[in-house]
Amino acid sequence: MKHSVRWAAVLTLGLLLLFVPSSAREAVGEEAAELLTLPGAVDRAMAEGDRGQRARLEMTEALLEAADLQRQHEIGPPRGQTMTFPGPNDEPVRITIGAPTDLEKAEVEELLPLQFAAVRQVARARYSAQMAALRAEVIELYFGVLLAEMTVDLHRDSLQRLEAHQESAELLHERGRVAKIDVIRARAEVSGGEADLRAAGRARDRALLALRDTLGMDFDAQLALADPPDASVSGELDLAADVQLAIEVSPEVQSAEAQVKLAHKEEQLFREHRGGYTRRRSYMARSLAIDRAEQTLGSTERVVERQVRELYSHLAEMDEKREALADQVELAARAAEVATVQYEAGLTTVTDVLDSGVRLREAELAQREAEVGHMIALAQRDALLGAGVADLDVEYDRIRAEIDELR
Repeated sequence: MKHSVRWAAVLTLGLLLLFVPSSAREAVGEEAAELLTLPGAVDRAMAEGDRGQRARLEMTEALLEAADLQRQHEIGPPRGQTMTFPGPNDEPVRITIGAPTDLEKAEVEELLPLQFAAVRQVARARYSAQMAALRAEVIELYFGVLLAEMTVDLHRDSLQRLEAHQESAELLHERGRVAKIDVIRARAEVSGGEADLRAAGRARDRALLALRDTLGMDFDAQLALADPPDASVSGELDLAADVQLAIEVSPEVQSAEAQVKLAHKEEQLFREHRGGYTRRRSYMARSLAIDRAEQTLGSTERVVERQVRELYSHLAEMDEKREALADQVELAARAAEVATVQYEAGLTTVTDVLDSGVRLREAELAQREAEVGHMIALAQRDALLGAGVADLDVEYDRIRAEIDELR
């Protein structure tokens, strides 16, 4: 009863406050153990994990290439000079480069900066998308380890109940109140509970191994996970506001906006320096480029909005599960206590007692899974709304500054 009352009180607050997991308790006194928070895990994966480093290298290479191309375009070919190129039958072809046209000048002065800004924005969006995927994976792995820790503790609690039942069955058998088969069944269930506990421990170890790998840690490193920060949401969730904010901070949307701006600038310069609509075909090509860029922007915004809506649906599902499972755990705990009392009074069978214990453990595990699922959804919501974007912008600006210094 004390166990179920404790969880009922926690659920009344609307949030599961995760206790320090077994690995943290076991690591007490071990100086080598590192206490890791969820934000710390994300930062470490981005800074030291293989995928984080690879994404940063790819962005640096893309920005370097863009800087080199920009420099070549800014310098341009020598004007007023004759350049010789190999032609057919090894006959030299000589081309004299004349003065730049008004359109070429405008493209260098006005269009070129936008073009390379768009290239850099694409590199930044790709980098951000890679880091967002990495962040989502770390969130799943981190909470997966916490759930594995909870599962270990649940199996430990279940084993303690089975051991208590075994002692009770042995005592009742000594008094001649139950048959020997009840004792044998109780011992078998204890053996099964021990096997389940060992299996849960191995599953926890595998979850820790996957997390260490993603974080770029040594596989034998001692690691203890801290309780996650309060994952509750202050006030009511606002779908419309979240959609708007997610679109505003999305690097993919920002990249698409840069392409729209570039397409409009190309069309504007063509009209201004080529006599408006005189070259109808070329103008239509630029107009179509605008339509294409705007369509890409619209579809990108829809993808972001769909992600937010799907997340809201998942949050609602997790909330409903949490409420339903809270009642189920309370009922299962009560049923297990009643079955134990009735068994000791000779009013029920050992099967009823053991089955009620199994139902309690399953209900408790489902409850933990729903709580962790809710926390994962909230962490993913934070990521969609821009959590960590400022840190990525700082890294992007630092790399760009280093490249600009090289120029």
